[in-house]
Amino acid sequence: MEGEAGQLPVEDTSLDKAVSVQVYEYLNDIAAAVAEAHRCLRTGGLLVVGDIHFDSLVWYSDDPARMDRMTKAWDKHFVGRDVPALLPPVLRDVGFTVESVTPITICDNELRPDGLANMMITLMKRFAESNKLVSDQEAKAWADEQRSLAAKGRFFFSLTHFVISGRKS
Repeated sequence: MEGEAGQLPVEDTSLDKAVSVQVYEYLNDIAAAVAEAHRCLRTGGLLVVGDIHFDSLVWYSDDPARMDRMTKAWDKHFVGRDVPALLPPVLRDVGFTVESVTPITICDNELRPDGLANMMITLMKRFAESNKLVSDQEAKAWADEQRSLAAKGRFFFSLTHFVISGRKS
């Protein structure tokens, strides 16, 4: 199904479950999206939202100032870096009972080819360069440093994804 988070193309109370993964961080009005999910769910229906709390990011660098610039550049790709902290009261305000808030921490001391950190290096570098948020040279130096740290056994990355579940009362 395709649709806007605040205007889902489904009838009232027609769904048993709704899932959103890494979407709410891009919304200007999270409450409207939660209210829309509430409208679509039957009584007892379950809303499950997964989002990263970007304030949980711990990423080692020998150049903390450059890491800070890259992180600030990445912050411009979404609306909110703290969705998991905001979501439980929003769910309750709309009429959900919050059933769980489950942290899933990704922690790597190796840079794995299929890992989140490796994907984020690629995405962050491209985003910073294409939007001219840092110089191409700085973005490349940052990415190269992370790969160099990994080659030397000095890589460290940690980030927490939260899964928040709410049941329609």
